[in-house]
Amino acid sequence: MTPSAKLNPILTGLKWHIADDDSGQHGVPALKPWSKELIEQVIALSQFILSSSKAKRYPEIIALGFWFRAANLTHIHQQSSAHTKPVSDAAAKVFHIAPANVDTVFFYSMLLSALAGNQNIVRISSRSGEVTYLLIELLKVFLAAHPSSILHRLISIVEYPAEQQDVTQALTQWCDLRVIWGGDKAIQAIQKSAPHNNDQVFPDRYSIALLKINQQDDLDAIAVALVNDLTPFGQQACSSPKALCWWQTDLSLQQTFYQRFALQLAKSKQQFELADQVEQIISMQRMVMTTECQVQGTLSLNGVRVVAIDKLEASQLEQHNGHGLLLVSQLGTLENVPFADKLQSLCHFGMDKHDLTSIQNGIERNKLKRTVALGKALEFSHIWDGVNLCNTFTSLQTKSELIID
Repeated sequence: MTPSAKLNPILTGLKWHIADDDSGQHGVPALKPWSKELIEQVIALSQFILSSSKAKRYPEIIALGFWFRAANLTHIHQQSSAHTKPVSDAAAKVFHIAPANVDTVFFYSMLLSALAGNQNIVRISSRSGEVTYLLIELLKVFLAAHPSSILHRLISIVEYPAEQQDVTQALTQWCDLRVIWGGDKAIQAIQKSAPHNNDQVFPDRYSIALLKINQQDDLDAIAVALVNDLTPFGQQACSSPKALCWWQTDLSLQQTFYQRFALQLAKSKQQFELADQVEQIISMQRMVMTTECQVQGTLSLNGVRVVAIDKLEASQLEQHNGHGLLLVSQLGTLENVPFADKLQSLCHFGMDKHDLTSIQNGIERNKLKRTVALGKALEFSHIWDGVNLCNTFTSLQTKSELIID
């Protein structure tokens, strides 16, 4: 279903991981969003992923397969307004530009759009990680085993360098909606070189953890939760905590927690390597030089560098590029949480009703995107950065097929 060479010669010679050039010439008839057939095929793909021995080595892939199970699809469908019928003769077209640093996010976006009955082309980066390529391999095997699957008509995946702006321009002209996941600079460059009047962008964001623990809490379980939020994707996902804020927690208990945290990091399948540790030092030095950041102490915990600072501010988090650097700050009051427009998730543990009320006030004042229990930061939601993707993908209006000279 790709816009093939018959539509645009620019698209020949590209690395199409999944493509169907023939139907791209004529388009796909409009499909009822979230039809029984669409849901059944996505559930079948989910079950196939969960049964794969290769996928079981990657918790993020298993989490993706589990997310698209029947019960969750029913839940999110009921929460959205994705019950409308298509109003045109042809399916809408969505061009997804995936980030290089978070391997699974394009799959969520792509399948949610497919459930809405849209045609989808996903552009992956040549810098994508092994999880991306394994997901593509699993999808190809599934489609080969299901030759009559409706997903053949709705999904294509292409890989090309960002420098090939003519390809981005051609695919931009083809689509009704463009979904861009990436950093601010990358998004700005795409929008400048290939303008489009219907973009949904997911730019730079950062997240923090807020902990309040006491002697009765299970420190090992809390440590596992923090490891699960911190280590995947090299701590570069927008929802991975870049900083840890302590609230009403004894300093000696904090030290005990770090010991348990180090033990759980050693057990993790995802480790920060020497190159990450070099990046930690460079990032920390840059923060000290360019922000009002006073370092009060440093711990090296099995690849993670814990850096205590006097005060946590948005400017420090905006410069934070992951790689296992965890800034730590003591909060005198919840008013000192560094709320800012780019703060996406606040991952919390131990908050009582009064604490959560204070946090909620901060959300309303400062547009924090979400709060989530510690250990659940990387769980995808169809409402992302305040955008209901189900509704966005279902409400698209199609345009006529564009043949590019």
